[in-house]
Amino acid sequence: MKPSPDGNNLAFPYTKHGEVVHIKYRSVIDKRFWSTKDTELTFYGFDDCVGSDTVAVCEGEMDRLAFIAAGFDPVVSVPNGAPSPGSAVGAKLDFLEDAGDVFAAAKMVIIATDNDDPGRTLGDELVRRIGPERCYRVQWPEGCKDANDVLIAHGTAGVASMVDTCRPEPIAGIVTGDDLTEEMRHLYRNTQDRGLTLGYPAFDEIYRIKEGMLSIITGHSSHGKSTVFDQLLVRLAARHGWKIAIFSPEQQPLARHQAQLVEQYIGAPFREGPMPHLREDEFLKGHEWVSQHFTYILPEHATVEAILEKAKVLIFRSGIRGLVIDPWNEIEHGRPPHMTETEYVSHVLQTLRQFARIHAIHVWLIAHPTKMPNTDGGDEQVPKLQNVNGSIHFRNKADFGLTIYRDLSTMQDEVDIIVTKSRWLDYAQPGRIRFTFDKVTKRLYEKGPVV
Repeated sequence: MKPSPDGNNLAFPYTKHGEVVHIKYRSVIDKRFWSTKDTELTFYGFDDCVGSDTVAVCEGEMDRLAFIAAGFDPVVSVPNGAPSPGSAVGAKLDFLEDAGDVFAAAKMVIIATDNDDPGRTLGDELVRRIGPERCYRVQWPEGCKDANDVLIAHGTAGVASMVDTCRPEPIAGIVTGDDLTEEMRHLYRNTQDRGLTLGYPAFDEIYRIKEGMLSIITGHSSHGKSTVFDQLLVRLAARHGWKIAIFSPEQQPLARHQAQLVEQYIGAPFREGPMPHLREDEFLKGHEWVSQHFTYILPEHATVEAILEKAKVLIFRSGIRGLVIDPWNEIEHGRPPHMTETEYVSHVLQTLRQFARIHAIHVWLIAHPTKMPNTDGGDEQVPKLQNVNGSIHFRNKADFGLTIYRDLSTMQDEVDIIVTKSRWLDYAQPGRIRFTFDKVTKRLYEKGPVV
C-alpha cells in the first residue's frame, strides 16, 4: 500500500543505532496503517531508550507519543501490535532477538500495553521474557484502552498518573491477595483448563503439559529415554507451537540429533534403508521446522547456573516455553563442602522448579536410576523417582514423575511411559500407557493403557 495521494499521512520512522530501518505510515482521515516492505522491525523509539534505567513499553506509535506529550521519555512501542489471545505469540515478538539493548540498563520496565485481551496477552509475554523483577504494570482509568485514550480523556496529567501509580509485577516469594486476582479469575472462568495434550488419547488422560512445572523422567540405560522423549517434544511443538531449548551433551554431534528430530517430524528415515529416506524437499522442510522450534544449549561449563542463564536469554529472544536437561549426571555439579548430597540435590531441584515458575516454562529433567536388582523372574524392575541415583528429593521436588520402560526380554518394539507421581491431578495422574516404537522413523504409536 502506498501513501494517499492527498498527502494527509503521518510517517513514523523507526531508527536503530542512528539509521532509519523501517517506516510506518498512518492516514489522517481514515486511520489506515501501512509500512515499508522488507525492512527491519524493531521498537519505535529504540535509540531513545538504549542505556536508560527506566523504559515504558506500549502497543502503538500514538501511545508512545502520548507518553512523550506527558513528559515521560524514554518509551517504546512494539512495531506490529499485539497477538490475538490463543494465537502463537512468537512471530509478533521475533524482533526482540536483536532489541535487547533497549532493556540492558533498565531497572524499571513499565508495561503499558492495551487494556484488552490482546494487549494483556502481549503484556504477559513481555513480562515473562524481560523478567518480573523489573516489570511494573500501569493501572488504566475506567473507559480507557490505551495511553492515547488517557491523553484524550484526562490530558497529560492522566498519562503521568499512570506512571506514578503503576504496580510492580508479583515476584516469587512475595505474594499479596491482589497479586492472585487475575489467576483466580482465570481459574474460575477456565475450569476445564487441564494443560496441553500431545494427541495420544490414552496418554493425554494421565499426563498433560503445563507451564511453570518440573517433570523428572527416569528409566534404565538402553531403554531409549531420550529418543522416546524427543518424540513427545516434537508432537508438543507441532500441536501447540512451543519453542524448546535442549541441554543434551550425550546426543552429539548435534547434527545427528537434529536429523532425528527431522525424522520424527516428517515420519521418514533420514538415511536410505528398509524404506525410502527423506526427499530433499522433505529434508529442507523438516530442518527448517525443527530449527524454528528447537535450540541447543551447550555452555562451556555445564553448571546449572550456566544452563539457566542461557535459557533465560532464549526466553527473551525467542520465547521458549520448554527446557530439557538430559541427563542429570552430565551437569557439572559443584557441591559445596558443607552440603550433603541430599541437601545439594534438594537445592538444585528447587532452583529448577523456581525457574520454571518465575519464567512460566516447563522444565524436564532426565535422570538415571541407581543399579536395581532384577525381579525373581530375572526381569529388570520398573524404576521410580525414588530410585534415581543421589537422593529421595528427586521424588519429593518433582511436580510430575515419569518412567520410560522397555521389557528387553521380549522381541517386541514396545515401550511403556508410566506416570509415577503427580503433584497436580488436574494435569497428571498415575497410570501406564504402552506404545509401539517404530525404529525406522523413531515415532511412537499408542496401543493403550496397561492394566
